[in-house]
Amino acid sequence: MKKIANALLIAALTIFSSIAVFAETVDKDSWGPSSTGAIVYGQWDIADDGTVTSTLSPGWNQIYNGNHDATDFTVKADIKWLETGSAEFPKFGLITTFQDVNNMTAAFLDKQFNVLAIFAKVQGQDDQWINVDLPEDFDWSVAHELKVVKSGEQYEYFVDGEKLTTQEFAISNGEIGLITEDSKAEFANVSVEYPLPDTATNSYNTLLFGALLVAAGGAFFFLNRRKVNA
Repeated sequence: MKKIANALLIAALTIFSSIAVFAETVDKDSWGPSSTGAIVYGQWDIADDGTVTSTLSPGWNQIYNGNHDATDFTVKADIKWLETGSAEFPKFGLITTFQDVNNMTAAFLDKQFNVLAIFAKVQGQDDQWINVDLPEDFDWSVAHELKVVKSGEQYEYFVDGEKLTTQEFAISNGEIGLITEDSKAEFANVSVEYPLPDTATNSYNTLLFGALLVAAGGAFFFLNRRKVNA
């Protein structure tokens, strides 16, 4: 009976952990221009399962998604390199904030230099680059998870679950997207996770408290029943 009580407690905690944030896989039909008017650059093939594949094209190719007003979120994707063109600095990755053409951040996987290349343009100031070395044995023939956690103006960068760096950029909000430079890459399982607003969090805290009371009542019932039967 004690096992049943423990199971009830674990269930209540599991419910809470699953509703503390709202996560969504990006819908295949929601890709397109930015809500601020920035157009889609380059050609992007979008499969029925939501996988997006870029094509070889010079310049920065970009496609947008997400909530422009979001300030805190986690964006991630499984990205696989397929082919490189003839550009001087080919790369591919995620737009991690697009507020407007003068305020944006991006995180690239750079096969040529084997680095995570972080780019930021703040208040129109271009060419803010930060390169972080990837492992020497980084396998470019397989997909890798690129994840960025944004909290206000703080950005945490992960590759395959390993945190590589934390940076700060004065951009409060913006959409997410995909970005490449003369690289063919496959973007699968693109998702965005937003924290619940305070009102929703309070409601779920109440729900958790109720679930814990149910679990405690169940434990009390089963333990007392066990004593009576004994």
